[in-house]
Amino acid sequence: MIKSLFVLLFIVSLPLFAQSQINPCNDSLFSALKRKPLDSLSEREYRYLSDKNAICNQFQLAEALSRQQIKIEQIGNKEPCAGSQINQKSESVKAAAAMIAALSFAVLVLRIILAF
Repeated sequence: MIKSLFVLLFIVSLPLFAQSQINPCNDSLFSALKRKPLDSLSEREYRYLSDKNAICNQFQLAEALSRQQIKIEQIGNKEPCAGSQINQKSESVKAAAAMIAALSFAVLVLRIILAF
């Protein structure tokens, strides 16, 4: 019962995470765990570190791909893109990257909930 309540609450709050456009690589716990030697990490810390590392890599890849897509579109146009078009594309890229990060975070939280 408690698990389903947490899962439901998490699913309802997922759009809020997606809209906040949080960079998962800037997580303070993730940064602290990266500085610790791997041998000193508990199993739970190591699992969090590896999951968060995968999420961070996905986020960085999505941002890099979106920046590359904007460059390709600019080259394809004979006229340079106006600043407002670039800003609009940049915002949509950030929103997509945030959605990827939120979904990855959802997977991480569900794995933690189901581990208990």
